[in-house]
Amino acid sequence: MANDILDSTELPVLQPDTHCVLVARDPNCLYAYWDFKNEDVDQARRQAGSRGKNAQLVLRMYDVTMRDFNGHNANHAWDVDVDPNHRDWFVNLWQDNAVYCAELGIRPSGDHFIPLTRSNVIHAPRKTMSDRSDLIWQDIDGDKMSKPYVKEAVQSLRKRQAGTALK
Repeated sequence: MANDILDSTELPVLQPDTHCVLVARDPNCLYAYWDFKNEDVDQARRQAGSRGKNAQLVLRMYDVTMRDFNGHNANHAWDVDVDPNHRDWFVNLWQDNAVYCAELGIRPSGDHFIPLTRSNVIHAPRKTMSDRSDLIWQDIDGDKMSKPYVKEAVQSLRKRQAGTALK
């Protein structure tokens, strides 16, 4: 029986799970991809009542830079209307070096929004080089496997402290 499954040429039918993911593409753009269960959309439409029948599927983007985001306290937000048949989108950004989050949901009317799922939080890269100019050097012994600089410094401090404690 198990061999029948392995020898099959048909792909298994996977049931979608409602989710949304953001990936930084460059300082000006994020890539968003999502999927949803039809039952979740139907439930949101029922929640919207009579306005839910023609509700638009929306990817609501949030700038959450320097925020402990709770769904209502973003610096600003904007909507990207998406086709229910599409499962991904490139989102143009207003600001580089900022933190973004998205919610996939429906917008029955006006500003009313019913979320289906929330994405991960992503930090868009900056357009310019970092202004950080300090250097961190690591001592490397030729034949010894070197550990990260901080760990070596801590170990050497512990050895010195243990040596003074014995005296």
